Amino acid sequence: MCLKTKLVALSVCFLSIFAAMNEGPQASRVGTRVLITGASGLVGQALTELLLAEGYGVVHLVRPGSHKRQVESKLEGGAVEVGLGTGNLYRFSWDPEGGFIDDRAWEGVSAVVHLAGAGVADARWTSTRKKEIMGSRIRSTRLLAGVIRQRKAQNLPVPSCVVSASAIGYYGDAGQRLCHESDPPGTGFLSEVCQHWEAEAQPMDADTRLNILRIGVVLSEKGGALPKMALPMRFFAGGVLGSGTQVMSWIHVEDLGRLILHILQNDQCRGVYNAVAPFPVSQYLLLKVLGQRLRRPLWTWIPGPVLRLMLGGMADTVLHSQKVSNERIQSTGFRCRYPSITEALQSLSGL
Repeated sequence: MCLKTKLVALSVCFLSIFAAMNEGPQASRVGTRVLITGASGLVGQALTELLLAEGYGVVHLVRPGSHKRQVESKLEGGAVEVGLGTGNLYRFSWDPEGGFIDDRAWEGVSAVVHLAGAGVADARWTSTRKKEIMGSRIRSTRLLAGVIRQRKAQNLPVPSCVVSASAIGYYGDAGQRLCHESDPPGTGFLSEVCQHWEAEAQPMDADTRLNILRIGVVLSEKGGALPKMALPMRFFAGGVLGSGTQVMSWIHVEDLGRLILHILQNDQCRGVYNAVAPFPVSQYLLLKVLGQRLRRPLWTWIPGPVLRLMLGGMADTVLHSQKVSNERIQSTGFRCRYPSITEALQSLSGL
């Protein structure tokens, strides 16, 4: 073989390798869409970014009149496409109170991630607010289950996988007991919410591969519990809430997105999973590590009874203890990138 022929062959070989490298994970995701409810929330935004980076198309179900802070281009039929990362983002209307989902939202959808629900810690738990927290989860989950069942009965395509959110509040105030997915529910309002939430999702297991995630405290600098904990600390007013011995089972927002993606991509995943890191910590330790991260001391202590006077029933969100195992999700091969609280907080550069 002459030198010129060898060079041509070598060039073709390198070009093939380069093309394969640049296809990456996106090549196998073309035409695959994941529908997300509650996509405007902390977890929904992080998951959207991850899925788009992996080459998925993403569908957001949005309420009429809502909008996204991105440059958008109108598509035929009223859908909106937003160019992000390597994939495409689409928005379609839904109305859980009215029992409506735009039929066009289901086109090409292979999976659903259901995160919608009124924020548990966004407002004081008045009787009206508690009804909203419970009702928003029941109505939206019931609507999804009903539409999927209806589409299957009409021989229309249905998603092969549904990931439906719940929370570790399911276990109630469990003290120092290690909670597993097979454990019975606890008591209290948050546990009741989670029980009803999961019960509404269960009928979908007959029509698709259903996974229910009992999500722990999600750590992110962009929202959720952590910025609320960090704010008083910045002004040298940080302190322990209650005894400080209550256990907090947490997960880094990036790991939660990766966990959901792991479930979507692995057909053996089915059932209930605790979505938490492997090493839960006491509230005191979490605040101590946070204080070290911010170079601030823990100055104060607010007794539990005082917190209940201030917050009412919502004090449960910080006073209840939940030591939750992640052994079941680990048995499927998933590993957290940030398994310890120190690693997790150090990674959050925006704190």
